[in-house]
Amino acid sequence: MNLLSLKSKLSSIAHVLYGIITSFAPWYLAIIMGFMFALYELDEEMHIKDRAYKDIREYMLGLVIGAIIYIGLNSIV
Repeated sequence: MNLLSLKSKLSSIAHVLYGIITSFAPWYLAIIMGFMFALYELDEEMHIKDRAYKDIREYMLGLVIGAIIYIGLNSIV
């Protein structure tokens, strides 16, 4: 595995984890976190053309995973 491939995989994992963390934040903080993530990714897209839609898709996947975990934990209690 080369270094670029490892960096790409770690980046994907980080986006998913940030989405999961966002789903556990209070609603007002989750809105701010989501807005800041989108702004950051769109800024990157404008300057380095790194296909931000993939990063945003990974973040949204994390939100869905986090929401499922959150709902599951709340239904147990």
